[in-house]
Amino acid sequence: MNVKVIYRSRKGHTETIAEEIARHCETEALDITVPHVLGEPDLLFIGTGIYNSKPDELLMDYLDQLPVNKIRGAAIFCTAGYGEDHTGLMVSVLEHKGITVYRQRFCCRGRWLWRSKGHPDDEDIKNAGEFADKVLRAFQG
Repeated sequence: MNVKVIYRSRKGHTETIAEEIARHCETEALDITVPHVLGEPDLLFIGTGIYNSKPDELLMDYLDQLPVNKIRGAAIFCTAGYGEDHTGLMVSVLEHKGITVYRQRFCCRGRWLWRSKGHPDDEDIKNAGEFADKVLRAFQG
């Protein structure tokens, strides 16, 4: 199965989670701001930070450019200062492109000002790996 992990990270928190997910998928984590070839993966993990209760705008623009009916499935992960998942808009864009989105999403705290200091921490990273394993099992089965 061809698996890719892409992310947009402003402060490195989402990148940390993306790298752990990529490790479990035996692939590399691709920063969307760096030139890369996505191809047509069977499964695409997509990560973003949440800013003002919304996914990163650059990531949303990237998703708008994805081909229609070329990617079989996607799984979403995010980091947020309050640890709240605000990725519903991402799901809508992906489903509109004919991409099946894994029903569970992974969201952990990312440090923002004084909030969530030390996150993502070791437990968050471990949980991200477990999320990746669960998604892989679901898409392979």
